[in-house]
Amino acid sequence: MHNQSVNFLACILAIIGFMVIVIAPFTASAGTFSVTPLRVTIKSNEASTSFVLSNQGNESTLVQTELLAWSQLEGDDVLVPTNDLVVSPPIFQLAPGAAHTIRVGLLNGADRSSELSYRLFLQEVPTQKKNNEQGISTVLRLGLPVFIMPTTHLKTMFKWHAIRAPSGGMTLVLKNLSNTHIQAINCKIHDENGILISEQKLATYILSGQSHSWQIKSSSILHGDHITLNMHTDNEDIETLVTLE
Repeated sequence: MHNQSVNFLACILAIIGFMVIVIAPFTASAGTFSVTPLRVTIKSNEASTSFVLSNQGNESTLVQTELLAWSQLEGDDVLVPTNDLVVSPPIFQLAPGAAHTIRVGLLNGADRSSELSYRLFLQEVPTQKKNNEQGISTVLRLGLPVFIMPTTHLKTMFKWHAIRAPSGGMTLVLKNLSNTHIQAINCKIHDENGILISEQKLATYILSGQSHSWQIKSSSILHGDHITLNMHTDNEDIETLVTLE
């Protein structure tokens, strides 16, 4: 039975062959690529910025860029084509061991009262050699967040909800009322007696004006009227009391 399962899996892998695409968003490197910095930010007094893509492999690579407007709806990312920004160069050859500077610039007179958000994808263009290889051929694809900072005064404001679950644990909801994003990296939650009830890795972006919820598990029913939340973010460490509903 075990051998039949292995043979079946091998058949599936042979069928998909070179169709496999490895997607590695928000990462420093994928395969032979590395990116510096990890996030592209155009400041309030700037119209453009740049980052560096390096080829740490042994083969020359053709790289194509794709820029998409990034919004969120009910906690899910929504990506659509956009003409707001220009990427230069849009496609380029990257020799082994070489590094290339890519510029990103704002084209239109967009309303910058709140932060604008985009995703820039850098994808390896498959060569004929790779298409003819046997087995699995991977196409590397990196996704970088791009943020256009607001020209107005930065406003930081969050609204929290903690809703008890009947079987224990809770639903933790964050509403981002700021005019910029927040990246929730990890958090610790203590009950009102100071006892640690949960420690979570979050790694979640919440864009301006958007909400996100996490299901927080607990081995026991939560007691008391509030929790203490300690959250590490890309901007600051947050400590706040949240009422249990």
